[in-house]
Amino acid sequence: MRFGEIVLILLVATLLIALWIPFVARKMRQLPWRDALPVTLALVTAGQIFIEGYRWQMLPVYLLVSLLIVALYVVSLGDARRWWQWGGLVLGTLLLGIAFVPPILIPVPDLPDPTGRYDIGTTSIHMIDEGREEIYGDNKGAAREFMVQIWYPAEEGVVGRPAPFLPNAAESAETIAVRLDLPAFALGHATLVNGNARLDVPVSSAEERYPLLVFSHGYESLRGQSTTLMEELASHGYIVMSMEHTYGASMTIFPDGRIEFLDPITLSGEGEAYDANARLLSSQWQGDILYALDELALLNEAAEGAFAGKVDFERLGVFGHSTGGGTAVRTCQMIDCVATVGLDAWFGPVPLEVIDAGADAPTFFFMSESWSSEKNTAWIDSFMGNSSAHTQWLTIADTAHYDFTDIPFLSPLTSTIGLSGEIDATRGNEIVRTYTLAFFDWHIKGGESGLFDGASEAFPEVTERMPK
Repeated sequence: MRFGEIVLILLVATLLIALWIPFVARKMRQLPWRDALPVTLALVTAGQIFIEGYRWQMLPVYLLVSLLIVALYVVSLGDARRWWQWGGLVLGTLLLGIAFVPPILIPVPDLPDPTGRYDIGTTSIHMIDEGREEIYGDNKGAAREFMVQIWYPAEEGVVGRPAPFLPNAAESAETIAVRLDLPAFALGHATLVNGNARLDVPVSSAEERYPLLVFSHGYESLRGQSTTLMEELASHGYIVMSMEHTYGASMTIFPDGRIEFLDPITLSGEGEAYDANARLLSSQWQGDILYALDELALLNEAAEGAFAGKVDFERLGVFGHSTGGGTAVRTCQMIDCVATVGLDAWFGPVPLEVIDAGADAPTFFFMSESWSSEKNTAWIDSFMGNSSAHTQWLTIADTAHYDFTDIPFLSPLTSTIGLSGEIDATRGNEIVRTYTLAFFDWHIKGGESGLFDGASEAFPEVTERMPK
């Protein structure tokens, strides 16, 4: 819970106890400023809402505040009958117990701070690929449109507006909630959270150029699904471009206000038909990445602009989660990619010829214990066995598929409903951020890390799985 919420609940609890104890209630009636108590409680409540923002999880507290204001006026008038006090004590205690539950079970996320030395900036770009036709949604045959968001090292000390934790936070939170079979309003508190980046601030001049990482999200997800990971990488001197693949994402909101939702036909059918649709979907996603790289190259070659001369395309990495992990692997085969990371990667989108060819660039699979199917495991094993470059599969204990995203931060209940494993959200996030950064630092920046040489004392949850 946030500071103001804690203060308000403690104040309500104190007044409740004081109000319904006969001796204390009599003393309260004798206070010269007793008439100011209801007004004070109302002002504290209004201040908490104004400063920290309203969220539905606090509704029981606000209801109790309303009842307490009435009770305080009654006491100030001298009506403190014993039956009324004890009845109110029981009712108030029950309400107070209920009031504590929603804010605790669904708190406003407390996101980890990036560990790098750079401040972070972020910007979003609307991409229109006139050379490709849209194959999904209601705009089939039109030019392919999608959004990207870029996180980058920012000029130190530059003031800018804080970027939201989720782009288009209100709509994104509602869409994620529906995706997770929750009431549409359940994750509305995500709108109260800002990330660690600033909107549209200048790129840092500390280095001449920065290596580039491209991220592809999971199916039915969003470009901001792993904001904390994007910020972590940017804080260590990477430009990170996250795709939002229209019609494969939960939704895409364009600058003109248009909203395009997931097209369920993208992953439909069964057996071979399903696998074929997965490869077609990933081909469209791969086209998004290639086009976005071309557009960023133009911005890099421009005489002026935010990214003019700042992107080092010779130090390029690709990574993704789930369907995006498979897309990252197949895309790296087509471009001059230095390293690839698949976060709980799904290989359904990977063409068989890519699996048969294996990896030419170092590839790291960071996997959960429970998500990968036997079929997916066999595909990855085959890919690793056919690779000429370094490949490695590490598993994090007590994790599930969405532990590789920021979703576990939205509520401690994600493990109860099967979206995440038993691992603590902050700990799981720390492991994913640390290993992903270490792998890219190792292969792109030439750093050294013992994390990939065997068991780590710092991260006993991580074990290596050898391909069969």
